[in-house]
Amino acid sequence: GNFDANGLFYFLGAAAGPPGGEAVAQGARWVNPAMSGRVAASFSHGIAFSGTAAMGLSRTATRLRGKLGSGSTFAVDLGEGAEFVADYYTLRHGGHKDESPLTNWELQGSKDGQSWDTLRAHTNDKTLHGEYAMSSWPVDASAGKAYRYLPR
Repeated sequence: GNFDANGLFYFLGAAAGPPGGEAVAQGARWVNPAMSGRVAASFSHGIAFSGTAAMGLSRTATRLRGKLGSGSTFAVDLGEGAEFVADYYTLRHGGHKDESPLTNWELQGSKDGQSWDTLRAHTNDKTLHGEYAMSSWPVDASAGKAYRYLPR
């Protein structure tokens, strides 16, 4: 479901333990993994009008505004040596319903931050047209490829 305890960013924000042996304890406190430094979040244009790129991983409704337009991206670097095979993703439109909700976008993954594969494309999708609207979608994981950089 949307923002449940099964996703990658939930795990990275709640897990503890040595590298490779991390686990999520029952009742674990979640900390935004971009705020704690476990991952690096960024905008293609480097700045946000409101908030920081790290807020893009927030589990609560957060108003985050960046530059609009074709080619604008938001990316998360999982770090050197870290890769993930995605099968679903969740996205929330953060703001008033009339503040340019996403309609056309792609979820992409990359191993090197240069070459990108499209995991899911959305065209004229109005699912996120609503105040803090959210939804989850399956991704094309048929190749089973692992990625270091998500989403874009």
